[in-house]
Amino acid sequence: IGMFLDTNALLYILDKRDGDRDLPDKKIDLLDPYYAKYFAKALIDYFSLVPPEFVAQIDSQPIVVTYNTEHISGYGAWTFAFLEQMFAHYFGGKKPFLIVNNDWKLPPADEKKFFAAKNSWGAALHGPYVGYEGGIVASVGPGYDESRISGRIGRKRDRRGGETFINDLGVVTQSDIFKNVRMVMLETWNEFFEGTAIDLTQEYGDLYLRMAKAFISYWKTL
Repeated sequence: IGMFLDTNALLYILDKRDGDRDLPDKKIDLLDPYYAKYFAKALIDYFSLVPPEFVAQIDSQPIVVTYNTEHISGYGAWTFAFLEQMFAHYFGGKKPFLIVNNDWKLPPADEKKFFAAKNSWGAALHGPYVGYEGGIVASVGPGYDESRISGRIGRKRDRRGGETFINDLGVVTQSDIFKNVRMVMLETWNEFFEGTAIDLTQEYGDLYLRMAKAFISYWKTL
C-alpha cells in the first residue's frame, strides 16, 4: 500500500488556522513552518496506519505520489528537507520515495535530491503518460467521463468496452520512451464519479481487474 496525496486535502488545514476553508483565493504556503508541519504530518499519519509489512516501497522507501500544486502558493528545497527529516524520525531513518506531479519545480540539483520521479496525473482522460523520457514512472487509464458531474464541462474519453485500457497498456510495453520504467500507475482504482475506476463495477464486472492482472503478469516478465 502506497500513498496518493491529493493536495486539495491541504485546504482543510485552513480550518485550523483561518477558518475559511475552500475559498478560491486561499492557498497553502509550504515555506511557512506551520503548514509544512501538516504537509509532513499527512504522510506520517497515513503510514502510521499501514502495517509495515504491507507498505509499498521502492529501494526500501515508502511510495508517495503527489497531486498538483494548484492550491500551493510557495515551497522550496527547505519544504522537502523538513518533510524528509520528520518522516525519518518516525520511520527509522527512511525517507519517502516521492513521485511528484510535473508542475512541482525546484532547481535541478534539488529535484534530483528530493524527487524520486515525476509524473503527470490525468492519463485516464489524456491518454498514456509519455513525458520525461528516461523516467521511471508511467501511467495509463481506462477512460474518463465527467458528463454527469455538476459544474464540469463534460469531458469524456470513451472506454470502448475495454479497448482504450488495452491500447494504453500496450503503449507502455512497446514504446522506447518507457524502457526505464520501474512503476506503472493505473488511474484509478475506485474514483467512480469520474468514470476512471478499474475496480468492480455494475457495468463491467471484473473485466478491468482481469485485464490489469494479465498486464501485470506480462509486465513482470519483461
